[in-house]
Amino acid sequence: MLVTSDNLVQMFFGWEGVGVASYLLIGFYYKKQSANAAAIKAFVVNRVGDFGFALGIFALFMVTGSINFDDIFVAAPKLAETTLTFCGQIGMQLT
Repeated sequence: MLVTSDNLVQMFFGWEGVGVASYLLIGFYYKKQSANAAAIKAFVVNRVGDFGFALGIFALFMVTGSINFDDIFVAAPKLAETTLTFCGQIGMQLT
């Protein structure tokens, strides 16, 4: 699901599945305190990363108006041009 997705939402849910599997594998030996602590740490770190991933998906949707990879890749050259122009204008104002 993660590598075969054609849009960002499906990719996000695939990534969530990877996070759950990671948590379960790390905490497999649940009787060991260190395994429990490591599983909880992995879970928390993954949730922070998921929040950043969700923000990135939202930002791409706001800029391109789509969550499909095909539409995003078509819009990518224009986005790069706009970003470089913006950075150049900011640089000119700082000098």
